[in-house]
Amino acid sequence: MTGHRALPVVGVLAAFVLVLAGCQEKLAAPGECPGICPGDRSEIRDTTLLPVFGRDSTYTGYIAAGQGASLRLSSGLGGVQERGVVRFVPRPDSVTINAKQYPYTIDSVALSVALQARDPAATNLQLVFYRLPSPRTVDSTRTFADIESALLPANVIDSVPIPDSLRAGTIRRVFAGADLARIALPPADSGVLALGLRLSSSSPTGVRIGSGSAGSLAPSFVTYFTAQIADTALQRQPPLPRLIAYNGFVASVSAPVDNSTITVGGAPSSRALIRFEIPARLRDSTSIVRATLELTPVAPIGGLPADSVALDIRAVLADLGAKSPRLANIPSQIVIAPLLVGSSDTVRVDITSLADLWQPPNRLPTALFIALQPEGASFTRAVFGSTRNGVAIRLRLTYAIPFPFETP
Repeated sequence: MTGHRALPVVGVLAAFVLVLAGCQEKLAAPGECPGICPGDRSEIRDTTLLPVFGRDSTYTGYIAAGQGASLRLSSGLGGVQERGVVRFVPRPDSVTINAKQYPYTIDSVALSVALQARDPAATNLQLVFYRLPSPRTVDSTRTFADIESALLPANVIDSVPIPDSLRAGTIRRVFAGADLARIALPPADSGVLALGLRLSSSSPTGVRIGSGSAGSLAPSFVTYFTAQIADTALQRQPPLPRLIAYNGFVASVSAPVDNSTITVGGAPSSRALIRFEIPARLRDSTSIVRATLELTPVAPIGGLPADSVALDIRAVLADLGAKSPRLANIPSQIVIAPLLVGSSDTVRVDITSLADLWQPPNRLPTALFIALQPEGASFTRAVFGSTRNGVAIRLRLTYAIPFPFETP
């Protein structure tokens, strides 16, 4: 009985081994197991999305003139005249040495600015320094007409040539001896110096110089002196640098922002918030291979020739309109796209790293905040088409369809 029952068991085991061998043989050939094996290639698809109609918006008022890293000076660039304004904190009439106050004698005074950008084709440039009257009242309320009316020959401190070979660097003028009278501070000004800065040129052009926000590149007013103290070892003290109390620039023309288009740049600066509606199947069930943003200018991009300007594109942590917080902690998630002044070509930007943030696990709002770099400082104000005017911004997505066994 025992031997008789063992024969079927052996037969079943042998049959089972043959089945396994057959399956292993088929698994080695994926094309023969369409229900089990995914094959050797993913399915790649493309789609193009437009922003939600009317939800591609321009907001203005982020960085005012002078709050950016540069002051703009122009002599007819783009048909606009622009003047720089700088007011320094009061210079004291005595110095503190060993906890005591001592008068001092001025040996020399240095004025300097840092050239940040210029048109290399422009020649014979000069930077003219003017003393502004009523310096304690010089602030952001001064208009172009107010400043321009004070830029008179009688108020000229000096005119400093900008070498044709100088692309960037310090422009400095030192006053000593008889020249000190040019920079002397009348008692009525209470130790305050306010400057008006004008660019002189033979043809329309402009320059950018460092502002108070530019650190060591900020305008400088330094006084070198000898203290009136008996101890000759203490007579030489560090110079008196004057910090900036206010700086900015004023323009003869203020171009309004057209809210029917997408605008970035200018001063006060504009930013654009672009919102997309991404289908759930693309957000949750695909892998984004590439995401390309396309922006078409409505006119050639204006600005200073050869200047370095770029789009600053970021994701947002929440869609709160103009106050939407931009993602700024990880440099790899900030996309910088250079712009070419004078170009009207479509700007194409790879934003795959940002589109990835729209998918799990982050699932950030499907929106982009676009600004100009440097913000509030460049002559460029780029204007692109929108869903209301011109060629709308486009988002081209290349994505991979998941294998059947990857979807529930």
